[in-house]
Amino acid sequence: AMFDYHFGEQGPDALRHILVLAQVIGSGGHRKITLVNPNSARVTQDEVSLLRAAEAAQNGRTASLSAQMTWLLAGGSISIPSRAVIEIAKAFAQKGLFIRSRCESRKETPTRGPDFERKKGL
Repeated sequence: AMFDYHFGEQGPDALRHILVLAQVIGSGGHRKITLVNPNSARVTQDEVSLLRAAEAAQNGRTASLSAQMTWLLAGGSISIPSRAVIEIAKAFAQKGLFIRSRCESRKETPTRGPDFERKKGL
């Protein structure tokens, strides 16, 4: 119901892509991904990498998307999770939500959550 509320008729597809991404990372990746509690002010490098992958997908930067997914999956196949990230990013963009990176280097971690920009008129 939450996805329907936020994404309208695209809600079920957005949720399906998120579940595919989680399943592939969980079972197809060759390393453990670190995530923190949603109420935490801390952001892990893996969370930053997922956000960078979504940002790259929204901006058509396929090489950057591939690099982030390769790092996250540590040698596992990236085609299905990359496609899922593209579809998730597209769903966000269609609702006027755009992700901007605040990190200049891969080693930096933002001190607060990602920047979501809402496009005017949406």
